[in-house]
Amino acid sequence: MPPPPPPGPYGVPPAPGYGQLPYGGNRPSTYRAWVITCCICGVLFSLIIGLPCGLVALANSRRVQSSWQVGDWQRAAKASRRALTWAIVSTVFDALGLILVITLFAHGHSSTT
Repeated sequence: MPPPPPPGPYGVPPAPGYGQLPYGGNRPSTYRAWVITCCICGVLFSLIIGLPCGLVALANSRRVQSSWQVGDWQRAAKASRRALTWAIVSTVFDALGLILVITLFAHGHSSTT
């Protein structure tokens, strides 16, 4: 049987897991590669909606690392979730932009022949 933990402030034992880093000590994902791909596709296919969403995802992706380095783990986790959400939104708009580009090219090509 392990010995009991040493008492914390005011003689109260610390909560389980107190003092341990979340995520097993690993920084939450920044989704950096996905976010950069979203920005590139936003420039190519969906400049109006996809690119701004990709830029918001990129800002949150950068916030993950800076928050983690200063020890604000909750803000790092929140920024990671937001980066993922905005990357998904940007991907959807980029896909819609790609479909629109393909449709416009196909329609333009069929009307000239």
